Amino acid sequence: MKNSLDISLLEGGDLFKKGCSFVTNNIGRVVASITFIIAALVLFTDISFCDFSAKDFGTLLLLMLIASYISYFSLEEAGEKLGEDSSEYKSANEEYLNAVSLVGVEHIERLRKFCGEYARGELEYRRESMLISKGYTKDEYNSYKAGGSFDKRARRVFKRVERQKIVSLDASSLLSREKSRKSRELENPESTKLLSMILKLIPSTVCMSITISVVLSAKETLDAIAIIDGLLKLSSLIIIGFKGYAHGYTYVKHKLSAWLVTKSRLLRAFLKEEGLRD
Repeated sequence: MKNSLDISLLEGGDLFKKGCSFVTNNIGRVVASITFIIAALVLFTDISFCDFSAKDFGTLLLLMLIASYISYFSLEEAGEKLGEDSSEYKSANEEYLNAVSLVGVEHIERLRKFCGEYARGELEYRRESMLISKGYTKDEYNSYKAGGSFDKRARRVFKRVERQKIVSLDASSLLSREKSRKSRELENPESTKLLSMILKLIPSTVCMSITISVVLSAKETLDAIAIIDGLLKLSSLIIIGFKGYAHGYTYVKHKLSAWLVTKSRLLRAFLKEEGLRD
């Protein structure tokens, strides 16, 4: 009995994930369908715009903005959770964890040097690529830096090349799955913990203060027009929610997975230099 129940729960979870994946992969069709339905409803009503200076307009706009904010970011997080179940993310994460497991404490110092050399090489590559795309050579760029005379267009290009910055790459960012916001590797997270918590609480505090101050009253007439008017306003929340959900899913499935693959390749290159991997 227990086994059959477990199987049913697993099958139900798989069906739910497939359904969510279908909706996410077809988000454009979903949004277009909702828009079509709402447009069809509106066609059978008298359309007019409310007075922007009306007393209720500002309150309604504020409430809708807050509801949109909550819907988007809540469903964006839910989309990220679904993206973590995708085959792309699981494969990238497994390969990354395997590479990380081969890096021991004794390799950290050499990994730091490897990161520095790679970052400098990557900067030179970007600068050379920009020079080539604009029709200039590295020798001409070096001549400009040495004080050589060039026309206005060349100087503008060389200044853009010079503004290219080195990427922030260190051992901790390669060995950690989480995106680091620290300016350096050795930084106690306790020093920024309080500020981070306060910043995260600001949106929730604003939403709470608004919802507490809202006073609701029943409409005098709740006819078909009032229902259609409510559906029209709610449609924007549904569309924004779907957009947030799809953004979270595609972010993890594609962008975050690609970042893990990139870090895995860098770690494999380092391990190959160390003779720890073919």
